[in-house]
Amino acid sequence: MSRKERVLKKINKKLTTLVKYILFLAVFVIVTMLLSIVLYVKFMKIEKQQIDTLNSINDLRQEIKDLQQNQVKEEKKEIQDSTVEAVAKVCIAESADLQGQMAVAEVVKNRAEMWDMTFEEVIGEPYQFAEPRECEVPHNIMYSVRRVLEGKSLHFGEDKATHFVADWMEDKPSWTENKKDLGVVGGNRFYG
Repeated sequence: MSRKERVLKKINKKLTTLVKYILFLAVFVIVTMLLSIVLYVKFMKIEKQQIDTLNSINDLRQEIKDLQQNQVKEEKKEIQDSTVEAVAKVCIAESADLQGQMAVAEVVKNRAEMWDMTFEEVIGEPYQFAEPRECEVPHNIMYSVRRVLEGKSLHFGEDKATHFVADWMEDKPSWTENKKDLGVVGGNRFYG
């Protein structure tokens, strides 16, 4: 073998080795990239699961908070006897019969809800209700007024009576023109 052939053989051998290394590196890079992609996808799935879990935890926290607020609201609905008595005395002053008294109590309840006021604040507003009747409130009136204030016994339902005037008045106040007439109960005409 001539020198030229040996040199060519040596170069060919080195080129073959170099190509093998290049192929090996190319395969290594491709495999590494594929592994990186697989790991990235798995990481993203894990991250999405973690985000979903955190969202679920936040949803549960919000539900717990809502339940606690509802429980507080339910506890607030426990109306003191003194409050019921004060409202009942106004209702007795405004109407002679039980149905009329309950209708007046419903106006008090609706105003308290609409204007975010206590029942005492509503009946204490100047020129809105008659002066409370100084009397011993009968049990049946206390019971009925409490049921109305708790929202358990409503005459007008969804109509939300918020105003009333004595039905015997011939000249009705001007504000009645903008209100829905809900009818007469216990000697008073109610509006919503």
